[in-house]
Amino acid sequence: MPMHELITFYDITGKFKAHVGVEYPDISRTCQELGVGPTGTWPDGSPQYTLPVIYDHSTKTAIAESGAIGRYLDATYPDILCVFPGRIEAPQEATVDAFDKVMAPMPIALQRVNDACKEHFKTRRESWSPLDSAIRAEQWLKLQAGFEQIARWMERRGEEAVCMKCVLGDDSEEQKDVEKWHDRRWARLIAAFEGL
Repeated sequence: MPMHELITFYDITGKFKAHVGVEYPDISRTCQELGVGPTGTWPDGSPQYTLPVIYDHSTKTAIAESGAIGRYLDATYPDILCVFPGRIEAPQEATVDAFDKVMAPMPIALQRVNDACKEHFKTRRESWSPLDSAIRAEQWLKLQAGFEQIARWMERRGEEAVCMKCVLGDDSEEQKDVEKWHDRRWARLIAAFEGL
């Protein structure tokens, strides 16, 4: 059986073609229905459910979080694919952990979400990152400091900056600000990454 028939991939609506799209307000419910536990906690202490999630029909297993998904696929289908080749799992985990520690909560641009998600973002996300607030300004400075730390670690990698562009929007003032940081390093990385 082909892999795409064996495994159902759940992610944000509109992100990929070959998947089940889930709107932001439905992430918690979808994960719970699949039997997937939270992958973290929100700033208010409530459980945080995240995507991507896969559901393997052959083993009746649902897995959340990219690293856990990679480990599961490597262990379950070693002859079909290899997500962590050459024992790079530990360095990958360390890299993800380091990114999580230096990145402040990403400010959300409400204009970048569809109508079905706007109320969710207003009540959930903006409660800990209110637009035009001192809290958001402080988070923005922490985010800039996080990117500065990441810039010191990396020679050529742009996924995080591309993710920011998707969230903030191509023409937003915040995105233009990010692209100016560190001698326009992030603008160059976005351009290089998008050209792949």
